[in-house]
Amino acid sequence: MSILRYPDATWSLPLLFNKNDDLTNNIIQCYKDLDENYNFINFGTFRCKWSGGRPSRIRNYDVESTVNYLTKVREKGITPAFTFSNYHISQEDLNDKFCNEILDAAVKLNCQFIISSDLLHDYIKKLYPEAYCTCSVIKPYFELESPDDRETEFYNKMLDKFDRVVARPEYVKYKIREEAHLLNDIERFEILLNQTCLPDCPFAAKHYTAIEKAEYTDSEDFDVDFQCPRMEQSIQEKTKHNVMLSVDELDFMVNELKIRHLKLQGRDFNKKMVLFLLISYMFEPVGDAQFTFCLLYTSPSPRDTR
Repeated sequence: MSILRYPDATWSLPLLFNKNDDLTNNIIQCYKDLDENYNFINFGTFRCKWSGGRPSRIRNYDVESTVNYLTKVREKGITPAFTFSNYHISQEDLNDKFCNEILDAAVKLNCQFIISSDLLHDYIKKLYPEAYCTCSVIKPYFELESPDDRETEFYNKMLDKFDRVVARPEYVKYKIREEAHLLNDIERFEILLNQTCLPDCPFAAKHYTAIEKAEYTDSEDFDVDFQCPRMEQSIQEKTKHNVMLSVDELDFMVNELKIRHLKLQGRDFNKKMVLFLLISYMFEPVGDAQFTFCLLYTSPSPRDTR
């Protein structure tokens, strides 16, 4: 009997271009020691004109070292996924020499790409039709005028265009149970399990835009004309008002809706909380899971570079 809660799941983890690979290595070792197969996609990127979504922790403008790193990731049996999530990419940005060199190398290594810009998606697919492109969770925050703006129809359109689609956590938490039967191909749907942002935050698109500008200018500061609503909330309020999925909710989505692509982010969590989430979501709460926790506990916290 497998100790994995979801043996057939594909896990997307925020561990690409982390400052070190201890956590990735320990998770893999856990699976091997438990004689379990793993299917991991490690996502992230470094600062460049195509990056966006969340602040990148890594600055790397060396193509050769990037290729060497990606080669090692592939040798571990992990699929790298670049978070080229900048929504406001221009035609001029498509000509960026460094981004194109990375793109060419990444395609040759069978990496994937997480994208919110139609312009970038079409550019990549024209050059490399075989490139695997995922629709970023960011995209609906820019393109849906309201949370009730025919969201299921939007995702069906994205499924026609992209290889995989990441849904807004609000949609997953509150709507997907009733509307799953309307989705064209739920097996290509990916859900984010531990989103802690304010549900339907009115500043989400503005925040993502500010991050894009910081990434583009290589700045540490965000030029914003708003304050994140979370800043003034107590721990109790943050805990109560979020769209994190409980294990019971996730059980339903995997076992009943047959969703297989599961995603974790790590940016808002300290080391202990990240490890707790990994154990809670990945493993059955029995026996050998305690052993896996001991291995993971020695690892540094991940840095989300989405």
